[in-house]
Order: sequence, then C-alpha cells, then structure tokens
Amino acid sequence: MDGLTAPAGCGTLRRVGKFLAVLLTVVVIVELVLVFGIAGALFWFGATGTIVAGAAMLIVSLIAGVLALRAMRPQR
Repeated sequence: MDGLTAPAGCGTLRRVGKFLAVLLTVVVIVELVLVFGIAGALFWFGATGTIVAGAAMLIVSLIAGVLALRAMRPQR
C-alpha cells in the first residue's frame, strides 16, 4: 500500500506543466483565429470604440501567446 500513496516526483509535475503549456498554446491559437475575425470586423466598422476594442483584443492575445511560448521553452 505504500507504493500507492507515494508523493508526486518532480518529473510528474514537469509533465503536468508541459501539458498545461501545450493546452494554453492550443487555446491561444483558437483564440487568435476568433480574435482576428472579430477584430477585423470591428476595424471594418471603423468607429473609435470598436478600433480600441479590436486593438485591445489583439494585445491580450499577443501577451497570452508569449506566455505560452515561454512556458513551453525547456528549463535550463
């Protein structure tokens, strides 16, 4: 029974971290496709408020993408 309750090792946590990084990357890619469509539509209408909203969506997506790529990078 002792083997069933062994604490999670560093390798397990690292694999979970990689899985979460890949999951975040997939979410960011899907989000970018949707954001470009919505932001493009907002830019098409051309009002100041819609342009600001579209630009804010693109900036948030860019930040999320950078965070996902940094999380996927191997540790030194």
